[in-house]
Amino acid sequence: MLLHWSFLLHILVIWKCCSAQNTMLFLDIMFVLDGSASVGPTSFETVKEWVFNVTKDFDTEAGNIQVGVIQYSYYYPSRDMDDQPTLKVEIPLDLYSSKEFEASVNAIHYQGYQTYTAHAMNKTVMEFKKSRRYDEENTIKVMIVVTDGRASDGEEMQSTSDFVQSLRIKTIAVGINQAD
Repeated sequence: MLLHWSFLLHILVIWKCCSAQNTMLFLDIMFVLDGSASVGPTSFETVKEWVFNVTKDFDTEAGNIQVGVIQYSYYYPSRDMDDQPTLKVEIPLDLYSSKEFEASVNAIHYQGYQTYTAHAMNKTVMEFKKSRRYDEENTIKVMIVVTDGRASDGEEMQSTSDFVQSLRIKTIAVGINQAD
């Protein structure tokens, strides 16, 4: 279903290449989970398990790696971005023990609805900016978008992707089920 080992390899390559500069590096990772109806509750539980499995070997307690999770589905145009109940920061970007993170991931409830990926990416940028080390040159920021299909706000995807890239946030898309 999900590319566990190739994903880890990709993150490690980023980390090792940057570590070769002999500077103290930090890694901030936000998982952006598609909670739309097309994912379904069974696949969503598999995604949650995958998120935990990917992070369980990270040494988050040492302070170098922060992780967080956003779940997304619907976007309400009449509401402010901070008042979007289905673009939800499930786990704020921070330091967690493996057990704390696992419990927090397990507590995430599947939403249903649609797939507003571009809006979720913008919400994730807001979460990255809350990090005390957001502006530090030695912080690598990675957004991992886990989705099964086309975005309901697809017309905004290119400009949103360009915006995220301009902020030096590395984006990795992970497909689930029969992802488009």
